[in-house]
Amino acid sequence: QKHAHIKHIIDIETATNATNYYTLTPENMEKWCEHPSSFCIIAERQKQHLGHFIMFKLKNRVAREIAHYKRSEFSLTEDDFCDVDENGTYYVHALYGRNPDIAAILNVKAYLHLFEHMQNTDNMMIFSTRTDGVLLTKDYGIEVVAKGEDEEYGFTWHGMLSPVEDILFSDTVLKLIFK
Repeated sequence: QKHAHIKHIIDIETATNATNYYTLTPENMEKWCEHPSSFCIIAERQKQHLGHFIMFKLKNRVAREIAHYKRSEFSLTEDDFCDVDENGTYYVHALYGRNPDIAAILNVKAYLHLFEHMQNTDNMMIFSTRTDGVLLTKDYGIEVVAKGEDEEYGFTWHGMLSPVEDILFSDTVLKLIFK
């Protein structure tokens, strides 16, 4: 079912971005997800896609370029990804949960992964073409480092980048864990 899930993820991302902006192919998505340093999890029940969380571990320089929109997130090559034990930045590429419970489970799994790999993770990065998620990410310790307007596609973009410790030990996360 891997191809059906990948197609569904791309359909969701295409629908939630500006028209013609999201250009990641299923082949590249599959290749990026299969990279040893990537974190990709899909929630399903009875063959139905309930959600996903996808992070790619990139070289710090590459993540900064994407966060500042000096480079397209779709231009990644094999050389841009980190080895498993190489320090880098986790780029949160896609997160979707059909309901809050699924989203929470996916977030917990991602946080556990980050905690386990904290010694080799310098930052977390998000590049968003939507403004609705920016407020939520601030609550989790990730800061907007750049923003602007894309004239070709007509959206406001936000590049967010913070040290992984700021996210793992943010007030919001600690309150959720110890509540």
